[in-house]
Amino acid sequence: MIKNKVVLGSLLAFSLLGAKDINIQDSQDKTKTDLQTNMEVKEIKTTTPLETEKKTKTGILVGVELGFGGGSGKGEIKESQVIPEEGVIHGTGYYDISPFNFNAKIFGGYQKYFGENETFGFNVKGSLGFGFLHYDFANYKVIYDDGSIESGSGKTSFISNYIPLSVGVEANFLYDFFQKAEHTIGLNVGVGYSFVYNICYSLVSPKIGIHYYYGRHQVEFNFSFDKAFGEIKSANSFYNSDFIEQIFTIKTKPDYFYTFNLSYAYRF
Repeated sequence: MIKNKVVLGSLLAFSLLGAKDINIQDSQDKTKTDLQTNMEVKEIKTTTPLETEKKTKTGILVGVELGFGGGSGKGEIKESQVIPEEGVIHGTGYYDISPFNFNAKIFGGYQKYFGENETFGFNVKGSLGFGFLHYDFANYKVIYDDGSIESGSGKTSFISNYIPLSVGVEANFLYDFFQKAEHTIGLNVGVGYSFVYNICYSLVSPKIGIHYYYGRHQVEFNFSFDKAFGEIKSANSFYNSDFIEQIFTIKTKPDYFYTFNLSYAYRF
C-alpha cells in the first residue's frame, strides 16, 4: 500500500513538472512569435513611403537654348550707277560669304522612355527663337555691262538681326548609358527643321550630342550641321561723293551653318 502511494506521488510530481515545462515553452514560443511579427511590421513600415515609388524620365519639357557657330555660302550684288549724260551702268558682283550666327530659343516638348530601366527613349520639341547674323564678304569679282571686270580680296560686312522669328521642330533618339540614383548621362541623335521668318530661308539640321539629368533638371550640349535653303535679298541706294546715284541689290545664299548648342530644360 505504501509502495503504491509512493508511485502515485512520483507520477503526480512528474506531471506537474511536465505541465510547468510545457507552459514555459509555450510562453517562450509566443514571445518569439510576437517579436518576429513586430519586426516584420517595422520592416514594412520603413520601406513603403518614398523608396518604393518608381521614378520616371518621361514627362513634359520646358526650357531654353543658346547656340553659336559659323558656316559658308555665296553672295551676289547687282550694282546700278546712274551717271548724268551717260545713262545707267550695270554690274554684277560675286562674293564668298562667311557667316557668324548667334541664336537664343525657348522650347517646349514631350519626352518618353521605354522599358523597366528606361535606357532608351525619344523626345520631340517645338521652338521659338531670335538671334544675330553677321556676314563677311570676301574674294569679290564685279562684271560690268561693257565687259570690264573688277576683282579683289577685300572684306565687306553685312549684319542682319532677325527678331523674333525663327520657328522650328525637332525629334531626338535618346540612349542613357549611365544611371545612378538621381544622375543620368546619355547620348542623343536627331534632326530638326527651322524657318527664319524675317530672312526667309529654312534649315534642315542633323545633330548629335550628350545630355545629363539630375532629377527633373536636364542639361544638353549638341553639335548641329544646318543645311540652308533659300536666300536673303535687300536693296539699298545712295549718292557717292561724285553725286552719282548707286543702287545695290544684295543677295546672300548661305550653303550651310555649323552650330554648337547648350540647353537647359525642366521636366514636369
